Amino acid sequence: MHLPEKVKIGGIEYKVSEVEPDHNELDSDSWGCIEHEKSEIFISKAINIQKKEEVLIHEILHGIVDYVELDGELNDEYIAKISKTLYQVLKDNDLNIYISGTFSNN
Repeated sequence: MHLPEKVKIGGIEYKVSEVEPDHNELDSDSWGCIEHEKSEIFISKAINIQKKEEVLIHEILHGIVDYVELDGELNDEYIAKISKTLYQVLKDNDLNIYISGTFSNN
C-alpha cells in the first residue's frame, strides 16, 4: 500500500513525497509538512502506513485552512485534533481512504 502521488486542494495539485525523517522540509518533531509555495506535501518514511494516512489528512487540512484563508484562526493544535478524529471516523466507519488508485479497507 502506498500514499497517492498527488492530491488536489482547492484546485491546486500537490505532489505527495515520502522522505527520510531528517529531510530538510521536516522539523525534528514532525512527521509531515505542506509547502504551499512548492505545492508539495512531505511525509516521513519512518512511520507506519496508518500514521502516514493520518499525517496526510493533517497536511490536507492545513492546505484547506490555507486555501479558505483561516490560517490565522486555526492553529496546528486544532488541526491535529481534527485530523486524528477525522482519520478515526473514516477508518472506523469503513469510509475508505483513497490510496494509489484503489480503495483501502486496511
